[in-house]
Amino acid sequence: MKRLFPAYLFIVIIFLSCKPKETSKSSLVIDLKHIFGDKDLLIGGTYTNASGEELTITKLNYFISNIKLQKADGSEYVVPQNSSYFLVKLAEKNTQQLSLQNIPLGEYTGISFTIGVDSLRNTLEPSQRTGALDVGGAAEDMYWSWNTGYIFFKLEGSSPVVPASQNNQFKFHIGFYGGYNTPTINNLRTSSINFGSDKLKMQQGKTSLIHLKVDLAEFFKNPTLIKLSENNSVEFSAFSATVANNYTDIFSLDFVHN
Repeated sequence: MKRLFPAYLFIVIIFLSCKPKETSKSSLVIDLKHIFGDKDLLIGGTYTNASGEELTITKLNYFISNIKLQKADGSEYVVPQNSSYFLVKLAEKNTQQLSLQNIPLGEYTGISFTIGVDSLRNTLEPSQRTGALDVGGAAEDMYWSWNTGYIFFKLEGSSPVVPASQNNQFKFHIGFYGGYNTPTINNLRTSSINFGSDKLKMQQGKTSLIHLKVDLAEFFKNPTLIKLSENNSVEFSAFSATVANNYTDIFSLDFVHN
């Protein structure tokens, strides 16, 4: 038995050295803080836009998808698509924290994401679009039809500058992914945010947080001034592209917590 011991020990050492190492990954939460200038953005809240128009918010829903994290060397981590679709609703606080699992460890310098739902997901069979994309569930009021697709951004409310013939109601329902059989406007937009000196450090066994501000005041002024007295019901018109450009700028970094 003594003669066998060195051979046995050698086999054990080889086995342990060949055993796969645990994957080094962590989790991330993206926390969205909705504001209107220096005020909290609330359902039923009344605000004044850059044109001096008073408005009350009754609904704000939008999709965030295709999330990517950038590194200083120019490489990026692409969140797997099946884990990268979120429907944010101002009326539902639990939708305003986006949870991502299995993020590779390391230091990240920025984040980018799509506002909307890409053409591939728009044209999948409904049975393959679940969770935030479930048109019979969470996304029931965020979908026009299989041919037209998802509504990427939905803002509704009221304002005294909107005609009484519309019951003073305004609405921005923005979609279009470029079309399936027939070309359409492509209102998919990407928001990119650099962390600056506030680096995101993903560490084993820890959950890091990215806090983003979502400022609806920016929607009405950058890069184009949107006046409710002039454009207050936008869905299928060419002006929807202008609206899409404006909601791309509502996101900015608040802070990173490692």
